This record gives sequence, structure tokens and C-alpha cells, in this order.
Amino acid sequence: IKGYLGRKRDADWYKVSLEGLDPNLVLRAELSAVEGVRFELVVTDEQERRPLVVRRGGSKGKPVRVRNLGLSGPPEAVYVVVRSAWVKGEKKGKFVRTFNPSVPYSLVVSVESAAADLELESNDEPARAMPLKDGQVVRGFVAVPSDKDWYAVELEQPSILSATLEVPERLDLQLYVLDTASVEAAKAGKKDSYLVRRNAGRLGEPEQVVNVALPKGKNYLRVEGAWKLVDGRYVRDFASAEETYRLSVNLGPDDGRTEREPNDREKEASAVEVGKPVRGTIHPAGDVDWFVLDLSADAGPSNVLVELSPLPKLDLGFALYEQQAGAEPKLLAKVSKAPASEKEYLMKELVPGVYLIKVWGSPRTESNATDSYTLSVSRPG
Repeated sequence: IKGYLGRKRDADWYKVSLEGLDPNLVLRAELSAVEGVRFELVVTDEQERRPLVVRRGGSKGKPVRVRNLGLSGPPEAVYVVVRSAWVKGEKKGKFVRTFNPSVPYSLVVSVESAAADLELESNDEPARAMPLKDGQVVRGFVAVPSDKDWYAVELEQPSILSATLEVPERLDLQLYVLDTASVEAAKAGKKDSYLVRRNAGRLGEPEQVVNVALPKGKNYLRVEGAWKLVDGRYVRDFASAEETYRLSVNLGPDDGRTEREPNDREKEASAVEVGKPVRGTIHPAGDVDWFVLDLSADAGPSNVLVELSPLPKLDLGFALYEQQAGAEPKLLAKVSKAPASEKEYLMKELVPGVYLIKVWGSPRTESNATDSYTLSVSRPG
């Protein structure tokens, strides 16, 4: 169907009958671009209680699409609303709605089969997050630049998460990991509230999170478009309603044998104990891993051996610090002399106390998300 946004407050409502349709089908809506207009496309249920999905064009003159809108039930009908989204006006601090009475838009609404591994909209917020399980792989669309896909991981006990986001060739996407506390902090207005964010890849390159510690309860992953610098300001401009990303999730036990990301800062250090080796990775590029070694219960000084195994693609090193009350940690030793293919080690007498170990890789422009190093602490007999 064709229509016009002829004035700034214009809104066109369409009722779409779903009576008799297979409940396994999903809704697809496509709104063509009109010069000078930034569209907002809303799909709401028949009772108009709450929008099922809201999509806005990335900017003026851009199309808007909805894919894989799940219709539980399904309802007998939905409403599709076409209107103008707010844009910045010519006056500073003013926002306006755009319109074009001369050029019509084209709206196409259809249903299609939903693949078993495809995300279902609307999952634009935590309350509507699509559940994911260990080992599951899901495909999804970032159909418009403002699209955000939320996934929920419900845990009965603390676990270690690794996830890979495979990205279509023409897109640059980013991946977030959040726990419930992060989500609540974001609702309260706290910026940068998440456990881990990954946007290391370029166009079409994957994003990976490795060894992220998740607490018991509900946790989340979020996929969205990356920011892009356009005319001196950052905007979201990556979207495709035809090509899917692929998100895979794997969980492991949080048993002390794996580092617990994020541990990029000393206050987030993962625990390492004498006689209990810990595995870790250097990813993304520039990653550093902090570990805390608590020897405060020792009866007296003892010789301690710290060993760090090699890691392909990187030359590893580590530093040993002593924690000091009310002061910065004191550097005791820095170890990075062995060839990249050989382990690094340090033998040192340590008095009872709390120590920090910082692990890094060189060059800082490289990373390795698939292989692990091993950090071990022992007391030679």
C-alpha cells in the first residue's frame, strides 16, 4: 500500500488481519525511503496496550524494516503505524518531525516461516530477551541501525561464558555481556554499565568474548550496530534486513581453574592459589589479566615459583606486585625475557601477605581468543 506523510503530526494506521494464520509464522514489514523524512514504524497488538516493536530509520531518507516479529497466539490482528520520527531542527536544542506531501511511501506487510535457529522480535529490551542455552547457536537481524537484540542466559550456578558473534560482510556489530546488576544500573542512568563489551573487529569480522564470569541468575547478551563517524559525529549506520549474524554461546564451570573476565584492572583480579593452575587468554588486542595471590595465612617467608606457559602468536610476560594498605601496589619483579615459545618463570621468597600478578602479551596489537596460557604458583620441595 502507498501513503503520504503530508504534515508533521501525520500518522497513518493500518489494521492487518492475522485470522487463520499458522502461529509459527512471523511478521515482516518494509517501509520504503522518502527523501527528507525519517520514518518511525510501530507494530502494536489489537488492544493497543503496548507496541510489539518500534523501528526508526537511521536518518532522513532511509527505509525501515521489521523482520521475524513473533506473534504469540497469534492475535487476530495487529496495527501498523507509519509516522515521522524526531530529528534535530535548525535551531539549537530543537527537535522536529519531518514530512513530504509530494512523495509517497510504500508499505509492504507479509508473513514468513520462522527458522528454528532464528531470533524472534521484539527482543529490544531485557524484559523481552530471547532465552539462550549452553551450546546454542542463533541467527538474527540488525534490521535497522537502532535495532538491539537482547538474549537471556539463566544460570542455576555461577559459570564462565564464551561467545562468538559472526558478522555479515557489510556490517560492523558489537557484543555486550551484562548481568542483572548491570541492567539495573543502566536503568538508573549509570553509563558504561556492562560486564564486557567487544567491538574489536572491522567490517564483517567476528566479535568474541572469552572467560566472562557470570553470577547465578539471569544474565544477558546484547547485539547491536557499532558506531560510525559521519560528518564529524558518531552515528549508528549499520543494518541489514537480509543478512543474518550468528551468535554462539558456550558455558563452563566457574571452578577456579579459569580466569574470570573482566579482570583488566587490579581491583577485578581473578584468584590464583598455590598448587592450582589457572588458564587465561589474551583477547582482545591489548588485553591484560590481573590475578590475586593471597599468602596472608602463611606462617612465615617461603620460596614461591611463578610459571607462565607460552601462547601462540604472542610473547607473554608477567609482573609481580605486593599489595600495600592505603598505597599503590609495590612492583617486586617483571619477567619477560624468555623466547616467545618458552615459558616465563620467577622464583622468589615471599613473606605472608597479598600479591598481584599482571599478565600481558606482545605485540599489543595482537590477540589470541582460541588458545590459553597457564599461570601456576607452587612451592618447590
